Amino acid sequence: GGRLYGASLADRTGSHGEIMACLVDSTGAITSFVLSCRVLQRRTEYAFLAWLLAQPTPPSTLAWAPTPRNEPFAQFVRELVGEAPADEGIVSLDSAAARERLAPDLDLFTLSTP
Repeated sequence: GGRLYGASLADRTGSHGEIMACLVDSTGAITSFVLSCRVLQRRTEYAFLAWLLAQPTPPSTLAWAPTPRNEPFAQFVRELVGEAPADEGIVSLDSAAARERLAPDLDLFTLSTP
């Protein structure tokens, strides 16, 4: 009952291959969001989420589990909702507000679907 998304990226230097996977469960919660370190902080995560939040049934929450290695993703969450929880938990997503904030990031990329 959930949805699994994947993404690849190509730019002027060539193909980066598969760079992302995102699992949204049947309740509309993002339960897994995995991004290649090769492209993290190149705004691909922002553009992908802007696209995902513009879909007919956008996710409403994001499962969060802080670790010593995911500080860059914590920064991403802070920019989305103001502050990432200090402990494991659920982060609520305001789809309309996030889409508006992330729209310039989506404009940085040309999307294509298979």
